[in-house]
Amino acid sequence: MEKLSLSPLHLHAMNLPWLSETPFTADLIERFNHLTMHPVKLEEQNQSFVDQRQAEQQIALKRLLRFGHSTIPSDVQTCLNWVAKARYERFVAVVRARELAPGTYLTGASNYRKNFTERKEATANNLEDKARGLVTKAEEKLRLAIERYGSKALISSDDPDAVEQLARKLEKCEQLQTLMKAVNKVVGAKKLDRPTKEAQVRVLLVEAGCKEDNVDSKVSSVFETTHGELGFPKYKLKNNGAEIRRLKKRIEELRERENDVTRTVDISATENSLFTGTITVTDNVEENRFQIEFPKNPGKEMCQTLGQHGFVWRPSESVWQRKRGPNAQYAAEQALGMTIQFDAAEEAALSDDPEPEPPHPTQATFTKINGAGHGWLVVPVALVQALGVNVTRCSHISTDQKTAYLEEDKDLKAFWLAFEAKFGQAPLYKDDHQPNTFVPNLSSYPQSLNQPCEEN
Repeated sequence: MEKLSLSPLHLHAMNLPWLSETPFTADLIERFNHLTMHPVKLEEQNQSFVDQRQAEQQIALKRLLRFGHSTIPSDVQTCLNWVAKARYERFVAVVRARELAPGTYLTGASNYRKNFTERKEATANNLEDKARGLVTKAEEKLRLAIERYGSKALISSDDPDAVEQLARKLEKCEQLQTLMKAVNKVVGAKKLDRPTKEAQVRVLLVEAGCKEDNVDSKVSSVFETTHGELGFPKYKLKNNGAEIRRLKKRIEELRERENDVTRTVDISATENSLFTGTITVTDNVEENRFQIEFPKNPGKEMCQTLGQHGFVWRPSESVWQRKRGPNAQYAAEQALGMTIQFDAAEEAALSDDPEPEPPHPTQATFTKINGAGHGWLVVPVALVQALGVNVTRCSHISTDQKTAYLEEDKDLKAFWLAFEAKFGQAPLYKDDHQPNTFVPNLSSYPQSLNQPCEEN
């Protein structure tokens, strides 16, 4: 199938003249020449623009070749097109600015009021400044797009071969760690003289793949004193060791995710919720996204809260989403102000191991959430009822009514005394500081769960 090529006429009709071989029209060049003392020719201006566009593509390709890419990726090509568009619009802005406020060397002295002339000049200057800023912004986007393919390119979890990329990166870090240790061992040997050390270091560098043109400079740098020590400094060994541990941990996490399946749960709004109706929360493994779907527009306040917790709007699926990870569900709970619990039977089906029994209350460690000015102890509702503690409306409860959040002024003290009376020891707990906690947005503890009071 032949590749479709658009003519300059088609590109102009599609409002894409900066991609054409003749981006500037005769009318535009005539307007430019009418307002300048240095006129230009149409053919020369078009050829200069096309040559500059092609030179930018060659520079981008040359930089990509150093990173192992023989072709220009689509995202880099898009950025190249943005640069061409910004430069075309800068030329158009210059023409419009000169038509708006032509120089006095062309018009001569005018009888216009001074403030009127100054406003015109300020508007013209703003047009040119804005156009120059767009060119700078487009060039910066192009630079960042090319750098993403470099040696320091980020490895996204969305990549299907993310584990293989991380494994290759881990292998290089381990080889570098082995090389640095071997070189430092040779440099620190007291029984070897300087020439012998240099020869052995040279052999190690060549075996590690260092180019012969750079070996001499590498050997010289090894024997230069850095932070009062020869060889590779300790901070490089520590930093590289930390990177090795980080890569191993991430590879392990990604391999554990390979057995994950997509899970979905419907959650109904409570009295204190920022939304109404029933929402759908999906842990989408295929898309590698944690998604929240609302039945209708949740409102400006809810949208701002979602954005503050890392969620972005995806119009194609009408969902708010962020990347899956250890903090995705927690961020969703913070934004929605409620606990998200997927189906327990579905959770059990995902694991071959039987669900462990909950620890005895005396061995369990409870969590005390400390907000900006108040605190709550997180306790199972079943334990509260077993101890016979009557909880006030000042405390809160989760949406599934299985977890109680006992406020610290009264209900926490009542639970503490009942716990000590039954088990003979104080409950164990740990502090969790959450200045913007979701607990106040939960429903109040229902009084129907309390034990009825005995009549005298």
